[in-house]
Amino acid sequence: TGGYTVGWCETPPSPTLTSSVPYVMGDVVDNFTLSDQYGQDVDLYSFCDRSVLIMSAAAWSSPDVVMAATLQSYQDAYRDDGLQIIVLLFSDAYGDPPDTSELMAFADGAGISDIPVLSDSSTTLVDSVFGAFEHDFYIPSLSFLDTDMTALSVDEMLSISELIDTHL
Repeated sequence: TGGYTVGWCETPPSPTLTSSVPYVMGDVVDNFTLSDQYGQDVDLYSFCDRSVLIMSAAAWSSPDVVMAATLQSYQDAYRDDGLQIIVLLFSDAYGDPPDTSELMAFADGAGISDIPVLSDSSTTLVDSVFGAFEHDFYIPSLSFLDTDMTALSVDEMLSISELIDTHL
């Protein structure tokens, strides 16, 4: 298993939106459950006591792989400050949702050990969890959620360090 630090919301947030319309700053994000690189289901609200940085990416994109290779060092540096990083992969090299072996290959290639790398099997990007965090579909993109699952930043083209410095 991933060894993620998980909990559960004592009082689950009331989401602003329950559709996959892209979130904006101030929205309370709806819970989702997706499969990770170990084949386990991961709930977003398992991290509601932590700040969550979400990287939306594609397995085939070189810039996404390069950015992902930096994630574990951020997770290690800010874990005790309450940060949990999540990677949402929407596509393999053939345009299909990545399967477990592709998620694991992405994680291994990026040196990720305790960050969930998740796949959404939705048939279209618009209907996917990925689509809810994307405004322009340029990848990689980053979103940052507060401990109550309020979106503090959604696809603003900020760097990882800028997001952490601003919101953690």
